[in-house]
Amino acid sequence: MEFQNKPVPFFIEWADVVEDGALLKLRGIHTPEEVQALRGKRVWATSEALTGYRAQKTSDIIGYLVVNYDDGKEIGPVRQMHSASGNELIEVDMGHKTVLLPYHASLIRAVDPKGPKLVMDIAHGLLDL
Repeated sequence: MEFQNKPVPFFIEWADVVEDGALLKLRGIHTPEEVQALRGKRVWATSEALTGYRAQKTSDIIGYLVVNYDDGKEIGPVRQMHSASGNELIEVDMGHKTVLLPYHASLIRAVDPKGPKLVMDIAHGLLDL
């Protein structure tokens, strides 16, 4: 990862390839503030360095519990993936209704494959539609 035009090494615990980038869990990075400080940083890794990491397909998040980043509220599990005009959407079962949420790297704050949880920025009012 680059800081002040110099490479700084981090150890990757897991990696997830998404349509326009990657989600990484880096050893020693735990808090939302630490994650936010690293968002958008350039990462260099050889294909050999990533060997053994499971490059998750978007369909791998089916069953993940979606959590709203702003308030920590559990929204519901991902039931399906949809593609609309080149945009990925996740179908989330809220119990009393089903909602479609945009699935894009810029909206994803954290992925916990052990949970499994998907923490996302959800636009205010989107769940009320």
